[in-house]
Amino acid sequence: MLSKLLFPKSTFRQLPFRLFTSALVAGAITSIYQTPSQAVTFHFNFAEGTSSKVMNKVEEAGSLWSSILKDDVTVNIDFEFATLDEGYLGGARPDMVQVSYADAVTQFGLDQISTDDQNAFANLPTYEDENGDISISRWINGTQNALGFWHVDNSIEDLWLTRANAKALGLVAGDNGNTDAVIRLNSDVKWDFNRSNGIKAKRYDFVGTVVHELGHALGFMSGIDVLDDNVENNIFLADEEYNYITSMDLFRQSDFTAGKGRVDWTVDSGNEYFSVDGGHENIAGFANGSAAWGETDNFQLSHFKQGTNSVMAPTLQRGVQSSISKVDRRLMDAIGWDLAAGSQVDYQSSTSAYIEEGEGFDGALSMGGWSTTRFSNTLWQEGSFLASKVGSGPDSQDVPEPSSLIGLGAIALFGIKRLRKQR
Repeated sequence: MLSKLLFPKSTFRQLPFRLFTSALVAGAITSIYQTPSQAVTFHFNFAEGTSSKVMNKVEEAGSLWSSILKDDVTVNIDFEFATLDEGYLGGARPDMVQVSYADAVTQFGLDQISTDDQNAFANLPTYEDENGDISISRWINGTQNALGFWHVDNSIEDLWLTRANAKALGLVAGDNGNTDAVIRLNSDVKWDFNRSNGIKAKRYDFVGTVVHELGHALGFMSGIDVLDDNVENNIFLADEEYNYITSMDLFRQSDFTAGKGRVDWTVDSGNEYFSVDGGHENIAGFANGSAAWGETDNFQLSHFKQGTNSVMAPTLQRGVQSSISKVDRRLMDAIGWDLAAGSQVDYQSSTSAYIEEGEGFDGALSMGGWSTTRFSNTLWQEGSFLASKVGSGPDSQDVPEPSSLIGLGAIALFGIKRLRKQR
């Protein structure tokens, strides 16, 4: 893949994530948490030396997701609580799989339980060519095909999923024992571990932060972060090079895509939002990305917009408790998780073929480098293994988020941040 051509394998070996992974392999402590009724099971593999207090609170975070997600799958998480350099708060790195979009559509069709499921399936951005082959229809910019102007692209026939999300859709066996994500939280941060009486004014919500990280592992992440980083660096490629479309991206709409059978996969200062009915209902706004010009909401696209009542919002402040909200539940429902029992998906014996790419999207998401643009004290900044740095403000701290810092080419793209959308 392109990432392999531009970044030698030795580059990936030198990433801090590799050391992080190694630290989790030896001397781990295993813990399994599942609610009494059918629900997602979290299998936590704790690094040696993790205290019982930390393990209990990580399990508490898992129980909050298990209380609302009823899929009969096991999500395997490697977790470490240890010192991190340069003021890291923590991070998560989900493993990714690439699946046929046709296979994914089939599984979405079997997974219709709620009204949102039915609307989401009926409004998938599917394009069918004269041969009957289907692809994802998207509104895209920042590519060389149209010199950066907005246009329609139907070239992508695959979908990227976190391994956990693929399990929810039956595209990976629900009892597959491989690691689905790696999470680390910084032991030097002043955490509040007890949410029962609120969060202390000068401390950060530990359980809420773990819940956020688990949300990314479950599939709350956008591939547009790859395009966003390139646009910010005046780099553009052909449409087909940007095949990093995730399940969450299937429900990203705007006024320019609503009702047109496609999704908004653009980097700009527009009003992109989460919708399950093809753009008619604006459920919650998505973040605009770091390349969105003249915006104060320059957070990575793998989040809801700043100020949204959501555990997947892009900031965390001291003294604030972060909890799963209705919009979080609706997005998880749309991307394939079940809020109630009854799905027809066969989680244990899926026959759909899939490709696991250790240095594809997974590698792109782990590329190092810090964003240096700051638009507020609460801006999250992404690091080499999806970690975030401490914020500069006295009352806020950077919080973990997916990172896709990868350069894909070196041709200048002029004025992309200032262009208006062209129909």
